[in-house]
Amino acid sequence: MAVVQRATLIFALLLLSGCCAQASSHSMRSLRNASLADERRADDSRVTATRNEDRAPTRIAVGRGFLPNGRAIAGLSTRECRRLLRESSVRFDPLPPREAPAIKDPLALRSSILGVQFGPANGMAKNGVVDCRLAVALLAWAPILRDAGVVKVEHYSTFRPGARVRGTGKASGHSHALAIDAARFYMRDGRELVILDDWDEREKGGAPCPVRRSEDDDGRVLRQVVCRAVERDLFQVVITPHHDRDHQNHVHLELVPGSNWSFIH
Repeated sequence: MAVVQRATLIFALLLLSGCCAQASSHSMRSLRNASLADERRADDSRVTATRNEDRAPTRIAVGRGFLPNGRAIAGLSTRECRRLLRESSVRFDPLPPREAPAIKDPLALRSSILGVQFGPANGMAKNGVVDCRLAVALLAWAPILRDAGVVKVEHYSTFRPGARVRGTGKASGHSHALAIDAARFYMRDGRELVILDDWDEREKGGAPCPVRRSEDDDGRVLRQVVCRAVERDLFQVVITPHHDRDHQNHVHLELVPGSNWSFIH
């Protein structure tokens, strides 16, 4: 009888030991899984934070407020638009409506914009006329350019009276001084980055903004300053050398008031 009792006790102890071992193993697995889950959550939060930071719009302080974000610039009133320029120390001369009746608020810029100059390549004053809203879009673009080392943007035109979109006959943004054809970017270190020569991997129909692996530093800077403006939704039409032969030597950046779409090509 004593032998049977001892055998029963030993069996019970073995069962208890096995259960504890399984419980301990299960607990360890649970702890490991929880730890991995915490690590994954931490990684996810870091990725989310980075993505949110990447998408954060450039905020430029003006007076007691900030510039409007993205396409809201295209909807500015004349009064508000000019106030934003003045409070950002941008000098300009308003032009009489009779000199440019197709432009809502025609201006001639008389100073750099936050340390970045914008001017026509051929020096013709007419080609440097801008609508006030385009000037504010350039004001919002200027910090991106400045951070990349750009001190001057030379363009082919902003205003071309009666300009039409080839193949459609529709009025171009240039006919209202709401577009700029950026061609040369002068750098703080003395370099000149030219769209015709330095925009790398310009395959027709390709998406302009994905990073190209074989791009050199100059091409990367050009793509970066254009595509960061795209990310901020500063211009609703952006046409690059990927679009057609007409845009091999410049990037067309245009405001489209009242639009809820973008054309990036």
